[in-house]
Amino acid sequence: MKKIIITILVLAICSSYGCTDNKQNNKDFISVSAMIDSVSDNGNIVSLITADNVNFERIYLNDVSDNVLNFVPSFGQFVRVEILPDYRETDPKVIEANATKITLIEPIIDAQYIRANGEYNNNKTVTIKSKEELENYYNTNKESYSFDFQHDKFITFKNAIEKYTNEYFENNFLVLAILTEGSGSHRHIVTGVNGNEINIKRISVGLGTDDMASWHIIVELNKEKYQMTNYDVKVQ
Repeated sequence: MKKIIITILVLAICSSYGCTDNKQNNKDFISVSAMIDSVSDNGNIVSLITADNVNFERIYLNDVSDNVLNFVPSFGQFVRVEILPDYRETDPKVIEANATKITLIEPIIDAQYIRANGEYNNNKTVTIKSKEELENYYNTNKESYSFDFQHDKFITFKNAIEKYTNEYFENNFLVLAILTEGSGSHRHIVTGVNGNEINIKRISVGLGTDDMASWHIIVELNKEKYQMTNYDVKVQ
């Protein structure tokens, strides 16, 4: 049986993707939408935050077999995961469970999540309308943030922005959500855009660490669907 490690962060977005708890609906599995947080070859761990109608915040999965997972997992992919109801609570809001199915789904908002430590200021956003503006932002701020350093599994900011070409900006633009966190263990999911507000869910993974962390979340928006204006960021 092939083993992998997958860490998954569940979206609290039942209204968009739906989620079910067998204890409430008499089904033989619990289904939630999630984002893969880490992948490795020497085990299998799935960590997720709760959707509104389930009673746990984090899941560790055991023995993910080939018939459960039929794609190559990587950080940042969004999935729907179905787990068996005979899970075991190991800590408050943390469970161990077995998966019956994991499938890829589309995220609500495309985004890249980059830890780039440096300045620790109030949360802010920067709207980027062209490749030239993006390059100017990088060059202006590369001494203030660790744009070239790969922290853990996260892509570097320098590598993340390579895909945003002149052609990309013909139909799209970016909003950089720059966050400061009091713990390096926090993770994030962009859950939507409301008017000129970027909504981000903060995920507290594990016990938390006492190191500060700075994040650049690159939010990808289409010009036809969203106004190319200044945005606020709301982290919950």
